[in-house]
Amino acid sequence: METSNTKKCAKPWCKHMLPSIDSRKHCEKCRKHDTDNKRAERAQSKAQTNNTVKTGQKRRRDNEASTEDRPAARPRICMSKNTSRGGNDTETDDDSDEDGIFAEKGADNYCDAEDLFDTLRTLFKEKADVALHGTYPINSDPKVTHLTGSNMVFSVKDNKTLKTGHRTRYWCSQDEAHKKKSKPSQKPDVKHRDYMGMKRYNCQSRLSITYREKKAGSPYIVINLQHHFKRVHYVDISMPPEAMQMIEEHVEWLAPSAMVSKVRSAYPQVSNAQITTAWRELSKIHWHRDDLQLPSAKKLLAEYGDEVDIFEIENLPEGVEMLAWGMKKIAERLKGKIVEVAMDATYDTNAKHLELYSIMGEQDNAGFLLTYCLLSTATAIDHGKRKKALSAWGKCLGDKYGVNPMFTHVDKDMAEIGCSKEVWNNKINLCWWHLRRAVRTRLAKAKLATTPYNVKRACGEFSFIDVEFIPPSVRKSG
Repeated sequence: METSNTKKCAKPWCKHMLPSIDSRKHCEKCRKHDTDNKRAERAQSKAQTNNTVKTGQKRRRDNEASTEDRPAARPRICMSKNTSRGGNDTETDDDSDEDGIFAEKGADNYCDAEDLFDTLRTLFKEKADVALHGTYPINSDPKVTHLTGSNMVFSVKDNKTLKTGHRTRYWCSQDEAHKKKSKPSQKPDVKHRDYMGMKRYNCQSRLSITYREKKAGSPYIVINLQHHFKRVHYVDISMPPEAMQMIEEHVEWLAPSAMVSKVRSAYPQVSNAQITTAWRELSKIHWHRDDLQLPSAKKLLAEYGDEVDIFEIENLPEGVEMLAWGMKKIAERLKGKIVEVAMDATYDTNAKHLELYSIMGEQDNAGFLLTYCLLSTATAIDHGKRKKALSAWGKCLGDKYGVNPMFTHVDKDMAEIGCSKEVWNNKINLCWWHLRRAVRTRLAKAKLATTPYNVKRACGEFSFIDVEFIPPSVRKSG
C-alpha cells in the first residue's frame, strides 16, 4: 500500500514499493529486467548482421551500416495514448551510435540550415503528416568541441554524447502521449486553483537533432523529424509597443479599470491581464520605495510633507503595526468645526494583512477625508488589540486638528465603536445601508441559530404572550 514515505513502481504490472525520496520511477528488479532486454536485442541485431555476410565477400566491420539491409525509409513508431513514458520504451532509433551507424545515410542533403528549414516550412504548410530526414554541413570552429542540446520549441526527451558528436531527442510539447501528470504544490499556505492546461494533440511526434564531426571535412547536422497532426497556427498575443506607450502616458492618472477600457478600445487583441500587469509594473516608479509595504508607504508620504502629516502613534500593543497620517490642507481648515464623523475600513484586500481605515468629517452637508490609517494585527496577541490601536489613532487626530465630534457613524464594527466611546464618548449611529444588508442576510437564511425558548423569560418581557404558546420549532423538535 502506497504511503507518504513510499511510492509504487511506475510499471503497471509491478507491485514493488520505492522510497518517496528516490528520484527513480522503477524498482531495481524492473530496471534490471529492462537492461537485460536491451542487451538481448543488441546481441540479436548483431547476430543478424553477421549472418548476412556472403561467402567470398569482404566482411563488414560491426559498426558499418549495410545499404542492402537498411530500409529505404525509416519506420515510424506510432505512440498510442496508452504508451507509458515510465514503461518499456521500444522505440527504435536509427541515429544510435552504439554500433557506429552514421545518421546521414538515407537522409536528404541540403546546402545549409536555411535550405532545410525552407523545405520544412513548406511541408508544414502543405501537409498534416510531416516526415523529414535531412542533413547539412556547418562551419568548423576549432574553439568549439562538441555542440550541446538545446530546448527549442520541443520538450527534451534525452541527451546523449556520441563518439563523434552529440545527439538530442525531443517530442512535441503538446503531444498528448507525453503529458505529465499534474502534481499539487507542496508549498505552505498555497492556494490551489484549477488552471486550464494547454491543448493536447495526437501528434505522434519525434525529433532527433545530431551533430557529428568527420576526420576529414566539415562537421554536419542531421535532423530527423516526425509530426503527424496539423494544429491551428499560433497568434501573436504580445503587447504592441503603441499600447505600452499609451499605458505609460496615462499610468499616473488612470485606474486599472479605466486603463483597460481605454487600451482595449484601440487594441482589442490585448487581454485585461496584460494591461493590468503592465500598469502595475509601470506605476511602481510613482509609489514603490521599499520592498516592505509599511516602510515604503512611510517613505512615500514623507515626500509629500506639504500635503500630509505623519502621526507618531504611541502606546501600541505588542505586535501591532500601524501607519497613520492626516490630510493637512483639509483638516486644518476644518479645525474645531467638525460635529459628526464617519469611520470605515477595508478588509481582506491586501496580501500582507493590512487594513485601511479612514475617518471622514461632515461640514455643510459634504464629506471631507481627515485621516487614514494602515493597520496590521496579524502578529499581535493582546486582548482588544484593534480597539487600542484605533483609540491611539483617534487621540492623535483630536490632538492635531481639534476633532471632537458629537456623532460617529459606523457599520457596527466593535473596535470602531469602542474607539469612538473611549476617545470622544459621543453618540454612535449605525450605517443604514449596513443595517439593511444585515437584516436581509439574516432573513434570507433557511435555518437560523436561536437560543432555546423560555416561557417565563418571554412572558416577563412581553406580557401579551400566552403562557401556553409553543413555537413551531419547539413542537417539531419535541
